Amino acid sequence: DQSLFSMFVASDFNTISKVPDWDIVSKEVVPVHFYDEYWGDYRAKYLLELRIERNNFYYVYKILIPIMIILIIAWSSLWITPNELQARLTVTIVCLLSLIAYNFVFNDDLPKLSYLTSLDRYILLSYLFCAIPTFLTIYFSRLTKKDYNIALEVNKKSRLIGMIIYIISTAVIFT
Repeated sequence: DQSLFSMFVASDFNTISKVPDWDIVSKEVVPVHFYDEYWGDYRAKYLLELRIERNNFYYVYKILIPIMIILIIAWSSLWITPNELQARLTVTIVCLLSLIAYNFVFNDDLPKLSYLTSLDRYILLSYLFCAIPTFLTIYFSRLTKKDYNIALEVNKKSRLIGMIIYIISTAVIFT
């Protein structure tokens, strides 16, 4: 009987256990009966319903955490005294270039879509937050010539404010 054979073949889908980058949450073979006007009788077809979820831990470990480490290093330049312009710029520029290079490393792992995903927004935000210490360094170098104590105070506040804004922005992107 053709319907028994079809049901047997469809039930073989229950042996699916692993699809790369995806977790199969549930799988079900659902028989659906319909009236076939061509044959003039009722027929059966089977639908394979899979509920799958993307394995997100890959992206956390391979993309998000390394980007955060690069950003932490970039923002650590704000702990160097503001009058050390060359040292601060070296750290921030190297981090920005590292972030750009790292983007090329994992770019093939991301789908090419016509819209921005949360991960794309996070990467763009990271570029911005990697560039901010460079701009702050240039600003502080000019400010130290006017008033070194004010430069120290603004530098201290910018470390805290930058961290808070980054955490809030990241939370907004992923919620």
